Amino acid sequence: MTTAWMMISWLTGVLLVFDQQRRPQAAWAAADRDRSWWTTMTVIGSFCALGLVCAAAYAIGVLPRFGNGDSVHESFRKRV
Repeated sequence: MTTAWMMISWLTGVLLVFDQQRRPQAAWAAADRDRSWWTTMTVIGSFCALGLVCAAAYAIGVLPRFGNGDSVHESFRKRV
């Protein structure tokens, strides 16, 4: 059970870091959040088996500030 929790925590942390790094710095500035701080805390939290806690904090405190997807870089949008 402990190993599963640690693996889920680590995987969640990796996915969060990818999400944090794919957003342009301008979006972070517009959201009034610091990408370096959130990335550092996510990495540290993931290795301390707190990846899900970091994910919850990121989902509550950061994601809503990005708005409705306007902050996503153009290369990540689905092309029609």
